[in-house]
Amino acid sequence: MKNPDKIKGTPLIFKIDALKEFLIEEVSVNDKEVKRLAISQVKIFEFDPAGEFQRALDAARIKDIYLFLKTIQKIWQKDTAFLISKKEALEEAITNTGIEWSVVEYELFCEGSYSGFGLGLEGNRELLAWLKANVCIPKYMDMLHKGNIITNIVGMRFIEWAKYLRLDEYLNDKMAALVREPDNQHDENAIAVETESFGRLGYIKRSVAKILAPIMDNGVKLKAEIFARYYTNETDTTIFLKIQTQDE
Repeated sequence: MKNPDKIKGTPLIFKIDALKEFLIEEVSVNDKEVKRLAISQVKIFEFDPAGEFQRALDAARIKDIYLFLKTIQKIWQKDTAFLISKKEALEEAITNTGIEWSVVEYELFCEGSYSGFGLGLEGNRELLAWLKANVCIPKYMDMLHKGNIITNIVGMRFIEWAKYLRLDEYLNDKMAALVREPDNQHDENAIAVETESFGRLGYIKRSVAKILAPIMDNGVKLKAEIFARYYTNETDTTIFLKIQTQDE
């Protein structure tokens, strides 16, 4: 299997795809019996739209925007009619779990914004249009009050390397401060992310900062909870934050 280390930290669905590819392509074509057996085993992993849809619902329940979007995208690509038939169930799941922000995040991604999701997500404007037509997106302030805006930190590559390698030692803080930088020469909407023990982790990505900065500038205090981490390889990590209004 090519580059096995790259899939160690990926979700199970990625591991299954990699194994399927290995069984079909990597087994020697000279050994017909082994090849036949390998291909027959791939049937275990045949696409199951109902199973994938349940996976998407499970991802929504734990607010895993990455897995939710990736799974929905996979169903759309392989069986669009099935996903359309599940429109009401999907809309209900999104509303009940409060992950309407995933549609906003997907739109930003389709427009070219860095997602932080790693491999496996592609911009599909037809899917985006369908989601926007069938999901009622609350006002940003309503999502902030409920802590339903989840996005990632960017700019972590500027952290001192020695400190970066010890990042996990500092992330027990769980909470991070959002610091407005209206005089930032690169982005007037810049919002830095800091923790008490580590200091500056990076910034809210530009596309989301453009949404949040005017809210903060109007006197609304926001807080951020370190919500999830994805490791794209042995050293690179993407940190996601759950952003919400501070209690008065």
